[in-house]
Amino acid sequence: MKQLWEFDCYRVDSERRLLFRGEELVQLPAKALDALVALIQHRGEVVTKDELMKAVWPDAFVEEGNLSQSIHVLRRALGESVEEHRYIVTVPGRGYRFVAEVREISETDNGPFPKPVPIPNKQTWVEKLLLGLRRSALQPSGRLRRNTGLRQGAGGISESYQR
Repeated sequence: MKQLWEFDCYRVDSERRLLFRGEELVQLPAKALDALVALIQHRGEVVTKDELMKAVWPDAFVEEGNLSQSIHVLRRALGESVEEHRYIVTVPGRGYRFVAEVREISETDNGPFPKPVPIPNKQTWVEKLLLGLRRSALQPSGRLRRNTGLRQGAGGISESYQR
């Protein structure tokens, strides 16, 4: 059975692994969404850091920093700061608690969830940079210029160079 939840202006579809703000699809990394689902499933309860890490990374050993980062990303996606307690409360030394009022819903309540709108093929700034570097290393004929190559630079960004 589908797990569908609503809180505030948000809707969560755990089967399709989607978060909506109204009709808008919210981009959220998979692990942040896993953390949200685990917190909603235990809403009102303190979910320890260990329990949350096991729910989000069941087959991997990760450090607490990974969980903190996922919670930070989740809070940012929900428009919440650490000082606010609209959705997630940090329980120092223990874990986290989801405090928003949650309603389990069916697809027939208020109509079905909106279908995700395909995002046009937008290149990220990194992809544009890499494409530009590759183009700069090519002659107008499309062949690689002599004495020119591509290498991985600082931060994993490719750069062209003269040999």
